[in-house]
Amino acid sequence: ALPILPKLEDVLNLAKGKSTVFIEIKQGRKPYPGIEERVLACIEKLNMQQQVFIHSFEKDTLQRLHRLNANIPIYLDLFFPPLLGQLFFDRIVLRSPIMQYKPLCGVSINHHAISAGLVRKVHASGLEVLAWTVNKPQDIQRMRACGVDAIISNFPERL
Repeated sequence: ALPILPKLEDVLNLAKGKSTVFIEIKQGRKPYPGIEERVLACIEKLNMQQQVFIHSFEKDTLQRLHRLNANIPIYLDLFFPPLLGQLFFDRIVLRSPIMQYKPLCGVSINHHAISAGLVRKVHASGLEVLAWTVNKPQDIQRMRACGVDAIISNFPERL
């Protein structure tokens, strides 16, 4: 039998008043029409607007979230080749309309692509840097040395 996965509302109820929740919205090959409205309705139902951040690779998803509730903090997930980080950030991210959204707090980047120079550049634009998915102790140390603002890991006890 397949395990029963908790619903977003269940997870938010567990975290309410205890911790911040990062919610990632993935669209994949088959979009989920109305997912943004459903996620926001759940957050608002539990009055947890001050306890959540939403991140996604999908700029359209973040744009819809912004239109629906401009007060929910959002992060743009990025993936690019390690040696092209600063160039990608300059040429693609900084020129994107998403940079104008006030709730855009930062970018979430695969740790392999993060360097101290990239972190400095992102910070200079007024954004935070989240590193994902950092599981090995040596990678955790490297991310700390680079100055990231937060580390996403499958092993939080290692942080």
